[in-house]
Amino acid sequence: MRFNVPENWLYRPIKVWLLGVGGTGSELLDGLVRLHTALRALGHPAGLRVEAWDGDTVSPANLGRQRFWAADIGHSKATVAIQRYNLFAGLDWVAHPEHFRLDTDCRVHGRPPDLLITCVDNAAIRAAIGREYRRSFGGDSLWLDTGNTAYQGQGILGHLGDSPAGGWRLPSVYDLYGDVLSRPDADADEEPSCGLAAALNRQSLAINRLVADLALALLYDLFRDGGLERHGYFVDLRRGQVAPLPIDPAVWAVWGYAAADPPAGRDRAA
Repeated sequence: MRFNVPENWLYRPIKVWLLGVGGTGSELLDGLVRLHTALRALGHPAGLRVEAWDGDTVSPANLGRQRFWAADIGHSKATVAIQRYNLFAGLDWVAHPEHFRLDTDCRVHGRPPDLLITCVDNAAIRAAIGREYRRSFGGDSLWLDTGNTAYQGQGILGHLGDSPAGGWRLPSVYDLYGDVLSRPDADADEEPSCGLAAALNRQSLAINRLVADLALALLYDLFRDGGLERHGYFVDLRRGQVAPLPIDPAVWAVWGYAAADPPAGRDRAA
């Protein structure tokens, strides 16, 4: 089965909201800059329009594991990262030096994003997005969620709302995992580290970069090939393995998700 790129993504700026500019988020933001550049080179009329949220400041423990340096310590992660890429790449992307507020930000910032990307270590927020946005959003907005533990990670691309304009509804991470995301032990990195060495003792240096690069590959293939036959991935650094999540109702059923048939004549995943 195949999921085709939403048609309206092809002729206007693609509105992207990135929640979290830490371990995976700072790496993925760098990837989004490269994706924007690639799309423009391939003839897209506008590329990406990114807004990033993060209420944290850079600490010494972040150096080496995230895309920050000693001069950034004490400054907002979102502001530092966005301003740096705006300067380097001539962009006008927007930083929000605060944590995303589910109850207000989706209204204050206009229409829903075309693509919501979550790179947060607070599992309850991810579960809340899955519950609230599914009730609130329709249309073709997509949600790319990333997460990781010390040596394992995953990314899942699914629909935010309940009723896409046509074709199959790709299940989101919440559709597949449900409220297990709300359990405290689902958080990848709850306890802050006081230094880089302590952080590296708890989490591989490479896991965030790998999770971000695989997410970037998923998005690039969606544009470059016009569609996908997979909508996620699972990675295990210890085993040296990467496994895809196929677009397949039989695979989704393993998680207990029952896919509804697409409307007749509007099959976008065939």
